[in-house]
Amino acid sequence: MATPQRTCVGCRGVDDRTALLRLVWDPDRGAVVLDPTATRPGRGVWVHDRESCVDTACRRRAIGRGLRRTDVDHEQIRRDPGFGFNNGAETR
Repeated sequence: MATPQRTCVGCRGVDDRTALLRLVWDPDRGAVVLDPTATRPGRGVWVHDRESCVDTACRRRAIGRGLRRTDVDHEQIRRDPGFGFNNGAETR
């Protein structure tokens, strides 16, 4: 059986769903949060766990656009250690 494929909003590369992180809008916090189980309701965007992909997605404002939100703080996403991005350790 084929694994589900998703597109990274940073590099636009297609990869297995398990190789990407899902980000969603949390209305209670009023912010973008990680969805580690990929089961939270609502729109989500997918990004590789690489600093280069996150930086590109933030620079292009692709996370907010993918979530259809105009109030996403892309700089906060880039700076927030709570997102657990692997701090630039490239895997490809």
